[in-house]
Amino acid sequence: MQRLITFALIFAFVSPCLCVDYNVIDFGAKGDGKTDDSQAFLRAWQSTCGAKEMATLVIPPNYQFLLTPLILKGPCQASNIHIQIKGKIVAPAKNKWISYYFSWILITNVNGLTVDGSEGSIHGLGDTWWSCKSCQRPSVITFNACNDLSVSYLNIVDSPRSHINVNGDDCIAISGNSSYVNVTGIACGPGHGISFTGTTNGARIKSFPNGPGYARAITFEQITLRKAGNPIIIDQFYYAPLTWGRVEVSGITFRDFSGTCAYDKAITLNCGAQGCFNITLDQINIVSSEGGKAVYCSGKNVHGIATSTNPTCSCLSS
Repeated sequence: MQRLITFALIFAFVSPCLCVDYNVIDFGAKGDGKTDDSQAFLRAWQSTCGAKEMATLVIPPNYQFLLTPLILKGPCQASNIHIQIKGKIVAPAKNKWISYYFSWILITNVNGLTVDGSEGSIHGLGDTWWSCKSCQRPSVITFNACNDLSVSYLNIVDSPRSHINVNGDDCIAISGNSSYVNVTGIACGPGHGISFTGTTNGARIKSFPNGPGYARAITFEQITLRKAGNPIIIDQFYYAPLTWGRVEVSGITFRDFSGTCAYDKAITLNCGAQGCFNITLDQINIVSSEGGKAVYCSGKNVHGIATSTNPTCSCLSS
């Protein structure tokens, strides 16, 4: 019996890993910060996405890659695809964009995707966009229809619009057709936020009154707030003061929030006439950034439960 166990262990250690790396340098990327490396990235992505086994697109360290607007399309052959960002990715300046794109880097219809940016950085050159108030500014990176998505430790600098980390607009915006999304290791501010130092909003769900669909089974947890404008907010009247919100909001949990808010209203739960259901507030402790000043919770048409929550939310009905 011992001999059989030993053999099994040896076999486990020598079995080959069914995975392969695709380095953008091997597909012609220069990484000098001046040459447009977009086509090399696309060639590397086509090989990564077309691999039958688990594959990794590698953006190596010690290089600076200039990319024009890029679309990485699925579906892919393998059930698990990785992107490792170890180098520096740089956007073109605003005057170098040939036409309008809503996102600089768009990843669409890729399931089982893991993105790790812990060793690299993405630079959006947002300072060339911010002064143009009439411009439709692009997001740095957008994930569209990507199920079973994991994104961790992205370091995005100077986004024209939406991004993770440093300054700009939305830190993380999760749009329609998204499910099973896990986002961890985020620090952001100022701007709109998911992790919150001087941000306009903290954990936020918003919908247009006439928008269809639903937002459900969403959990925000282990959040630290520092002078956030709206630490916790559900807003079904985004940009319109109507009474009916068609988006169904249910199964939303806010758990383990602590820190300070910039204004008197710490929690807003503003739902349409059809109501929001199964809303949970648990282990919430939000106080004013102005020591000793009272804060409060406001809401309407919201159903759920609040436990160990400061401020108290009497607007929640069971």
